[in-house]
Amino acid sequence: MHMKSVLTSTASAVAASCKARQQHGLALVAQPSYAKAATIFFNFATSKLTQAQQALNKLAAESAEYAVKASYAAGRVDELMLTLDQAQHGSATTNYCISADGSDAKAINSQTAGCSATLAEAGPKTAPNQNTKLKAAFSKERDSHSATGNKCKLTETVSTSFGRDIGNFDLLGGMLVVASGGDFEGNSFAADALTKPPVDVLKKDRATDDAFPKLGSKTPTKKAGILAILQKGSQPPELKTAVKTYYGWDAQHDDTAVQGEIVKIFSLSDDGAKSTYLDVLEKVEYKQKSDTASDPIKLFEMNEEILVNATNAATATNLKAKAAAEPCTAAVAPKDAEELCNGKSSDAKACNETAGCIYNSTGEANKKCTLKKEVKEKLEKANQEKGEKDGKTDCKKHDNKKDCEAENEGLAANAPRKCGWIDYVDGTGKLPKPERHSSSFLLNKKFALSVFSAAFVALLF
Repeated sequence: MHMKSVLTSTASAVAASCKARQQHGLALVAQPSYAKAATIFFNFATSKLTQAQQALNKLAAESAEYAVKASYAAGRVDELMLTLDQAQHGSATTNYCISADGSDAKAINSQTAGCSATLAEAGPKTAPNQNTKLKAAFSKERDSHSATGNKCKLTETVSTSFGRDIGNFDLLGGMLVVASGGDFEGNSFAADALTKPPVDVLKKDRATDDAFPKLGSKTPTKKAGILAILQKGSQPPELKTAVKTYYGWDAQHDDTAVQGEIVKIFSLSDDGAKSTYLDVLEKVEYKQKSDTASDPIKLFEMNEEILVNATNAATATNLKAKAAAEPCTAAVAPKDAEELCNGKSSDAKACNETAGCIYNSTGEANKKCTLKKEVKEKLEKANQEKGEKDGKTDCKKHDNKKDCEAENEGLAANAPRKCGWIDYVDGTGKLPKPERHSSSFLLNKKFALSVFSAAFVALLF
């Protein structure tokens, strides 16, 4: 793998992790019931993104350095090859030293053709590939020069060529060696370049920081790819770490337990073929605000720009819903909350799982499930504060029709009534006693119970 390929794949890993973060960020907003799964996968994608960004930064810094080194090495070798191919022993038209297949024969360049080109392309860090490339560049299957040593200075003995024996004659810092006794190594154009400069700077086979960063698989952004990494035995270490971090587990937490928790969090079926979380995500869609826009786009089909728009739209929708629900929060009366809890008296588990309720096994038959004391106090305080802030009349303080309707004295005929006395009717018939209400916000028992859970849970937090 060349530097260019590694840079491309690393940049692709960055893009995939960014998109995965966007997808599960949208899920967090659009499907808050699955916040745990969305948060954990978001954190997993963040971890993968950090790895890819660090690798990309490192590779970008190194790429310039290795490009210069590769160009230098290739240039030196090209220069040497030009010299050797043109070196002559005799006349200007025959007797070339290198690439001859016989005594005093004209050069046959095919023996060395391509050496420089092959080296110029040899730029990977992977040791086996690098060594293969370099050996192919400097070691040919056929003889690259005449077997008659005295026909070329470069293939004569060193003492004959230079007048004295100075040992092996090194070219390019030992990349090519003319043996002391004559000839290159064998009758071939051979090399001792793998450990010599400048080729050595291109060979990265050490277990050090020179090695390419290992990123593993890209963060999946399609349903099938996500489902695959949720399976036991296929869960990436970064996903397991995200789960441990979410629960506050230490790094040595039992791996089997972590794998099982991932299956639970993402609601995998027994056979691993389905995930409820992914099924829900698949139904998240966004309709573009354009007359020419296509049908709503599904989450896994959204590009990065649409994911941003969909997330913003879901956030705005949630804020509007929260704003619309605020009056109900303050309007929940403690007695309505108490009645909701009482309705759970037959099931201790259901009682304790209902926000604000607590089960008392020694209580009355229909009141074993009651409103927690601290919750009741919060509800009472909230109702009082709401009345003070709004400046509204507390109609509920009146227990008779006369006093209730007296609150409306002095109002114009067409002005809204402050208070009104009604005979309340629910789904089973007329109640035994009348009730009073505020015309500014009419709250009946059925409505109060229907919004109770969401309402006073908001008060608790």
